[in-house]
This record gives sequence, C-alpha cells and structure tokens, in this order.
Amino acid sequence: MDLPSHRRPYLTQVVITGIAAAIFVLATDAAGYRGMANALGMFLPPIVVAILLNRSWDRRAFMIMALFGVLLVTSMIIGVNFTSYR
Repeated sequence: MDLPSHRRPYLTQVVITGIAAAIFVLATDAAGYRGMANALGMFLPPIVVAILLNRSWDRRAFMIMALFGVLLVTSMIIGVNFTSYR
C-alpha cells in the first residue's frame, strides 16, 4: 500500500515524534531524573517537528496539537510497559 505523496509528510511527523518520545522516556528512566528536562522533552519535539516540516502556520498549529497526542500516547505506552514504572 503506497500512500499519496501529500500524505507522507504527516506520517513522517508522527513517526519522528513517536520515536523521539520513546527515546526520551527510556533515557529519563535510565538516568532516574525527572525535572525540568522532562518537561522540555515533552513539549519541544512536537513543536520542533511541526515547525520544521510544515509550511503554513495553520498546518503547523494543527500538527503541534496532533503531535502532542502522539507524544502522550507513546509516552504512556513506553512508560508503563518498558520502564521502572511499577
């Protein structure tokens, strides 16, 4: 199944944000540090990805909100299943 060329950038943004969230959750768990860096890791990746990979400001704003959802879901799944959450 090949996606149309105009849909690929959105899927790429979702994948990049999901991978960044997973890496960050695992890194903060390994370091045992939770603080301001944790907040920056939660908010910066979706903003940076959306600003860099979208052209119009309305699309950037929409993708920031959508990518926050991706980040939250990925962080919950990785955090509960693969870290010392218990």
